[in-house]
Amino acid sequence: MSDAPDRAWTRRVRAVASLGTALSFTAPAWIGALALFVYDLATLAPDVTAYDSPELATAAVQLGLSHPIGQPLHTLIGALFVRLLPFAPLTALGVCSATFHALTVVPVAAIAERLTPLDRRSMVGASVQVTSIVVLLACVPIWECATRVEVYTLSCFGVAWSFAWASRLDGPRITTKDAAILGAALGLTASVNAYHAVLAALALAPAAIRALRDRRVPIASVGALVVAGLLALTPYAYVLAVGARTDVLVWGAPVDGDSLRAYFGGADYARNRGTPLAAMLDHAIAWLAWSVPSGVLVQLVIGAAGHALLGRDAPIGRVAASLLALATVTLLCSHAVFHVDIVDYQNYLAPALAVCAAGSSALVVRAWRERPAVAVLVFSVCAAASLLPHPSIISRTRARDHALGLAVRGALDEAPEGSFFVVGDDHWVAPLLYVQEVEGHRRDVVILATGLSSSSWYWDHLARRHPELEPFALRGPGGRSGRLRRRLDASPDRAVFVEDADAAAELGLTPCDVGFLVRVAPCTVSLDTEGDTEALARALDAIDVGSPASDGALADIAMDRGTTLWRMRRVREAVLAFDAGVPPSMGEPAFTDEDLDALRGVGALGGSQPWREDAALGDARRLLFLQGMAFAVAGRSSASETLRARAAALGLPEASPGLPDAAQER
Repeated sequence: MSDAPDRAWTRRVRAVASLGTALSFTAPAWIGALALFVYDLATLAPDVTAYDSPELATAAVQLGLSHPIGQPLHTLIGALFVRLLPFAPLTALGVCSATFHALTVVPVAAIAERLTPLDRRSMVGASVQVTSIVVLLACVPIWECATRVEVYTLSCFGVAWSFAWASRLDGPRITTKDAAILGAALGLTASVNAYHAVLAALALAPAAIRALRDRRVPIASVGALVVAGLLALTPYAYVLAVGARTDVLVWGAPVDGDSLRAYFGGADYARNRGTPLAAMLDHAIAWLAWSVPSGVLVQLVIGAAGHALLGRDAPIGRVAASLLALATVTLLCSHAVFHVDIVDYQNYLAPALAVCAAGSSALVVRAWRERPAVAVLVFSVCAAASLLPHPSIISRTRARDHALGLAVRGALDEAPEGSFFVVGDDHWVAPLLYVQEVEGHRRDVVILATGLSSSSWYWDHLARRHPELEPFALRGPGGRSGRLRRRLDASPDRAVFVEDADAAAELGLTPCDVGFLVRVAPCTVSLDTEGDTEALARALDAIDVGSPASDGALADIAMDRGTTLWRMRRVREAVLAFDAGVPPSMGEPAFTDEDLDALRGVGALGGSQPWREDAALGDARRLLFLQGMAFAVAGRSSASETLRARAAALGLPEASPGLPDAAQER
């Protein structure tokens, strides 16, 4: 009798250590999780990064509201990390991402153990299993979102834990408690990323149907699952609670029926829906072409094969991993705006990659018992697919990434008081808003986000932030450009900055100087073009191509600055601006001071260059090509041919031999 309390205590400790997943070998899993956590911390982004990160950080720090449909659980958990950890907010939120990345090791190990049960004395097998999992979870699509502010590691953990819990429901009947816990797990995951929760539910549906058919699920258990799932969506009440706040950034200001419908309906993203089947097929081909060199396809195929071969008796069945991967790719390809180099689209694969990692590690352990040579081969292929694709594990430089922080703070610092920034790209808008609203840097500058210029809530937010602004007519002719121009015309004495010459032309303005951004009016103070170019070049030198999206953002900034300078007939400065966006790994500059001096007589750039391939951000190959064009016009054939050859070697279609010479066409 005296042993009973000890056994009960042991069971409770084991349940906590396994995070409720019934994992037998918890020590190796936690050691692996710690190793992954330390690696993430060593490569954590120290500053603002591209895409949604700064916006999500702003919401967590201010307890405001991010883009639809809110991601409320991430905001609330992130707010706790910011307030409990003695770090700068971006670091604390990066630690949040890294924490849930590391915790994912435990449920993935539980899924793998269910596929290949381990003898209680098989610590070696458990160690091999966890080592495989850690290696696979360090792949670029998951590591990338684990080292910056993002929702994906939290939702990935939720999906993996849901699969792990479902994997243990192999008794004769699924109790209401077990079903309720699974429903709550999916509901909480939906409070972070609704798409991931829906994808997980779809992938588990065949197993649920089979359990219903076998009468293992009583009606009460079905009801418990549904009710618990709905109750777990209560974090979305946060959207209602915060919608009326006016002292922080609240996307959409959802305070009544119409604004709530627009917010939860994702009205701001309506343009990214309704993709025709033909376009989806094109997207799928592009995705497959990317997935092979990125190693993603290898990881998904081997992992799905592991589930198919070993999951005959597993409650989640043989096809759950395959369905999760297929449904995820289908969702990505259904977007009207589709680029394989959008890191968010890669991050969306995190749950599928994690669940498939369980299948791959289970295959390795099964082979280790019977044919060690096969185990070594499978592990080697998986490790190569995870750690070697760009950026490889030895070339990840995110810990040195201050690129966008340098650009946005530099642009703010060189702007006169009360300037307007008319910006549209994510790598300008979100970082600028974070630096202004959270760090309090240059709050006098007015950020006119072109993508939000049709949203009345954003104009209301600007009016509260800048009550000194002169009133203007929000409604009028000219669409978005007309509205922005009316805003600028109402304050004619304020300096105006845009991203490039095309943005200036859209507003009917003319560039007069180039710093980090392009100044269009009034032009009474000169900007340090050369100094800004050198600063951007140093920022890129620090990261090269080891911090995904940042190198593309710098290439885009270099393109905007360079083409604007060329149109202003400042071709020498344009070529140097282009060169600042070319990573060091693409080679040293292929021109001399004499080549640069020959550019002084080159005329203004004509229309925009039509590119054959799309790019989500910038493409450094284009910068090489444009430099080659400039030297060709100046008669510096050696430099021109070298640069064009580099661009061709990197696969830029316009630089391929046999195509018309764009410089001659101009």
